[in-house]
Amino acid sequence: KVSMVRRGDVSEGRWEGCRSRFARETLVRFTVHDADGVRLVAIDPSGRCTGRGAYTCLNHECFNRAAGRKAKALVRRLGATGVHPDLESEFARLLESRG
Repeated sequence: KVSMVRRGDVSEGRWEGCRSRFARETLVRFTVHDADGVRLVAIDPSGRCTGRGAYTCLNHECFNRAAGRKAKALVRRLGATGVHPDLESEFARLLESRG
């Protein structure tokens, strides 16, 4: 869960996992992708896909918390049927690209 705050020209978010504040563009956004009628939680690399989203910071521990024990709540919150099987590798690629 993330709470968004607008400070000046930058939207800030606080990822509830580590209680830290980040500029929104530095957070990783998860959304539901519909593939052949199956709605799976996946990473939204652009951060601009339509629909409801959830955020985590660029930290493996926070990602593991979100993708692990909080995954059921994330699936329920976003109205999905499950989590994309390549979610962890997508996150690793995103970490490398944002380096």
